[in-house]
Amino acid sequence: MNIKKFFFIFGLLVPTVAFCQPQIQSPYSRIGLGNFQSGEVLSSRSLGGLSAIYHDRNNLNPVNPASFAFLGATSFDIGVHAQNYTIKSPKDQINNWAGGLDNINLGVSLVNDYNRELEGRKSDWRFGMGIGLSPYTRVGYDVNNTTTKDDITVNYEFAGEGGSYQVNWSNAAKYKNFAFGVNWGFLLGKVSETQFNQFNDTIFHFYNNEYITDYSYKGTNLKLGGIWDYHFKDKTKENGLRGDRLTLGGYVQPGFKIKTTVNEQINRISNAFGIKDSIFYADEAQYTPKHPMLYALGVGYAFKGLYRVGINYEGSNWSDFSRGFRDDKMGRSSKFSMGYEKLPNLKAYDSYWKKMAFRAGAFYGKDPRFVNDSQIRRYGITIGGGFPVIIPRQDISFVNLGLEIGREGIPSDLDQTYVKISMSFSLTDKSWFFKQKYY
Repeated sequence: MNIKKFFFIFGLLVPTVAFCQPQIQSPYSRIGLGNFQSGEVLSSRSLGGLSAIYHDRNNLNPVNPASFAFLGATSFDIGVHAQNYTIKSPKDQINNWAGGLDNINLGVSLVNDYNRELEGRKSDWRFGMGIGLSPYTRVGYDVNNTTTKDDITVNYEFAGEGGSYQVNWSNAAKYKNFAFGVNWGFLLGKVSETQFNQFNDTIFHFYNNEYITDYSYKGTNLKLGGIWDYHFKDKTKENGLRGDRLTLGGYVQPGFKIKTTVNEQINRISNAFGIKDSIFYADEAQYTPKHPMLYALGVGYAFKGLYRVGINYEGSNWSDFSRGFRDDKMGRSSKFSMGYEKLPNLKAYDSYWKKMAFRAGAFYGKDPRFVNDSQIRRYGITIGGGFPVIIPRQDISFVNLGLEIGREGIPSDLDQTYVKISMSFSLTDKSWFFKQKYY
């Protein structure tokens, strides 16, 4: 099988398989909008999450729209993951596998370097554009809890599934070493939740209660991003540059409204006769909670094109967030990341090792959600690599592999450890917008 057929089949099958897999298994996903997803591609996520400053000629960074102006080729990225959870409580422990789609992104450099070289044109301007689809939140849980008081036993069952996805459209421009980008995003989600309270079967005069809540939401948002590179100079070099580069970057997403529609039903089930009777129904109740502002800042340093390091900070304030139909305690969130990457030397035709990229990182953060007045914490380490694949026209694409080991939750209440294995394909093509001339 040639490489074109392989990529074509992979592109068709992976989204289908990903959507058919269980998306997540986490009791904490019942709180707020669910478990947040980073939206980063694997090459950035393997660095611990350097979303504010990461940019590359061949790899995408859809989280900061300014990064699209640094692309030197058209790049398509699709990623999937499999994740193993170990969930511990003071009384029990369970283990689950889940998996799904990470992202589908396409980035386009609107300036073709071949054209400029053939036509002898020089310009300090570059332009890029990107579109993509990525999970924003995920909900998936199935929890049972039994309590006994005064010889009355009640079993509580909680279950939920769903989540949200965001469609992104980004445009970016770069003048000399500064790039500015704007992203328009459309958020769309749907979640189904049930709660069932069952009394002891021998207590015939009690009724079991079933609560069913389906809600959908949508919203549009805007994100502004910027990235600036400073190239250190060396007059002894032919091009006047030392090869080292300092990078500063950041983005901000203002708060936006989330239009939420809720259908809620409460059923009463007789223990004696098993008859179900609906005692409450709310059809298409409307709420408009406000998503808070998000922001991130980062700084990085690249050493002579050999490797780069960086740190990144993300934050938001969810203290005033309320879904309307159910209030969950929320607070300030934060995430601090650091990462290292051995950069690939794409011109090293004598060594496959030199063309490979190696990445490592770590992160620590506070989730905005609270449980019993305790805030959820999350931390972990990441490692990964980019393995080059040469396809026709000598464009170099990458197969990216990544491993993330982390812990999230509240140790005194419910603690989750996980191992996440990820894979993505980053395909590049430099022939877009190439003006072919025949003589």
